[in-house]
Amino acid sequence: YLADLVEALEARGLYDEINLIVTSDHGMAATAQERVVFLDDFIDLDAVQVVEWTPVLMLIPAPGQDDAVYQALQQAPHVAVYRADEVPARLHFTDHRRIPPIIALADEGWSITSRAFFDRNPARFDGGDHGYDPALPAMHGLFVARGPAFSQGLRVGPFANIHVYNLLAAILGLEAAPNDGNFDAVRALLAPAAPIP
Repeated sequence: YLADLVEALEARGLYDEINLIVTSDHGMAATAQERVVFLDDFIDLDAVQVVEWTPVLMLIPAPGQDDAVYQALQQAPHVAVYRADEVPARLHFTDHRRIPPIIALADEGWSITSRAFFDRNPARFDGGDHGYDPALPAMHGLFVARGPAFSQGLRVGPFANIHVYNLLAAILGLEAAPNDGNFDAVRALLAPAAPIP
């Protein structure tokens, strides 16, 4: 589809006139049936409500079971277990009423499931997944841009996706609504002659 788009722009004489951005919201990590943590090996599934399974496990323990579930999950390999108020700030997953009491983050390439689900769907665990620690290089997204607004041949280090909105707003000459991004984090992508404020 991208080749079709480029060919159509070239055929119309527009390819050098427009700014084209190809980006992704995250990367991917390879998963495998040999890298699965079975939740029911560590806790009674009847003692929890599972909000999300993998790679970010989110649990609501039955009343009075928070400590027991938390302690049991500490024994599970290949997962980092947190109480809701212990999630590292760099993960940006705090201070919201919908965050359940217990969170567990699988190691890169590992999955969390139950034995029953795995037995019914083993092939589901061969492939790839995302949602692991965003600091991992495998979780980094793609960003490629070209056009009159961008410096040619420039390669930059990683930057957070939250800055892309500010970049798009600047290129379009729009005032960005308040957000967590920062235009200064992506300003270097732009050509010196680009008509950007």
